[in-house]
Amino acid sequence: MDSSEQLKWSVQVDHQLFALQKLDITGDGREEVVACAWDGQTYIIDHNRMVVRFQFDENVNAFCAGQYTCKDGKNSPCLVYVSFNHKIYVYWRVELERMEPTHLLRVLEERPEFKARLEQLGVGAECCVWRIDRGVLYR
Repeated sequence: MDSSEQLKWSVQVDHQLFALQKLDITGDGREEVVACAWDGQTYIIDHNRMVVRFQFDENVNAFCAGQYTCKDGKNSPCLVYVSFNHKIYVYWRVELERMEPTHLLRVLEERPEFKARLEQLGVGAECCVWRIDRGVLYR
């Protein structure tokens, strides 16, 4: 919501959320929303409503996310889960390069070492064009 309490955007999820934090996971200076459900389903949502979702292995009693120092005296994005089995799990250096979907070949083509490696193998970039038709991968 904005400062005048007008709804700017919303995202529907299919789990009962109990914890909500904000944390810059992409390193772009903008904070993403990190939400956790009782069953461990965790959502990371950016300002464009792009969602990364993953499942923590246990039911969750408590959750928080933030910049914490875990190694080398440097703060990094961390996710902290407390299970109903009296265990605390700290995942540190939780970073995503990007949130938006991308095409793997385009990402690889931007890297000079990819083209050099293809040349070493005697293979042109056109070999990497694939398509999926009815669940079957064709070259």
